[in-house]
Amino acid sequence: MSLTSQNDSKNLILRRNRVPDQEVRSGMRPLIVVAIISLIAYSCTGEPTLPVHATVHSSQVAGVQLVEVGTDIRNYCQIAANQLGRPVPCPSLLPAHPIVPNTELCTGRDQRLGGPGCFRAGAFLMQEVFRGPVTYIGIADTDGSTSNIGHLNIWSSPEGHVHAAGLGCVDRGRMVGTAEVLGHSAVWITCPENTNPPQDSGHIMLQWTEDGTVYAVTLHTDTQVNRELAVAIARNLELVTDR
Repeated sequence: MSLTSQNDSKNLILRRNRVPDQEVRSGMRPLIVVAIISLIAYSCTGEPTLPVHATVHSSQVAGVQLVEVGTDIRNYCQIAANQLGRPVPCPSLLPAHPIVPNTELCTGRDQRLGGPGCFRAGAFLMQEVFRGPVTYIGIADTDGSTSNIGHLNIWSSPEGHVHAAGLGCVDRGRMVGTAEVLGHSAVWITCPENTNPPQDSGHIMLQWTEDGTVYAVTLHTDTQVNRELAVAIARNLELVTDR
């Protein structure tokens, strides 16, 4: 997918948030789904599958509500670990208000969850486009102003394959600090807007390496809130192993 189409997809998502509910009911929803599927086209050449967040336990980080994930996401992580033959970073907490809650999981070209097309270049990617509180700063709006629409990526990739998998910003990223995650020293990396590959374009990345695998939690726009969110999500990751 081209960088232009990636940015156009983000703009479509933002325009969705000014569409009245009756217009959504009368036929806008397919367009919304297409836009968000386009946004995540890197990770899945099949169809997204509907996950359900568990809502028994929740917490707030910098005003953004996080909720426990459901068994469908945990099952998907196990499928990914089995397919890739290595541990994958499975979230325990995700933002509570996904715009269209069907983007985290991937059904492959063979219509199986985690099937062919879901793990490009041996990489694992889970992401969510979500709505934060009114004060949240996420993806820039179509006119350049800030919006409260966030974009979260959680990924892992073998060292040396990150760029081939369409992740990170190896060439143009800038290290801006460190943090501790799961017993490892992670680095903060800012990815400029309009970078290629586009998946983490404009994101603040929390990235670390363990046993030859690069792990990252990234959110669009470098703010203190997004750094706190990234740390909270990263420190609640579970490394699911293959079996």
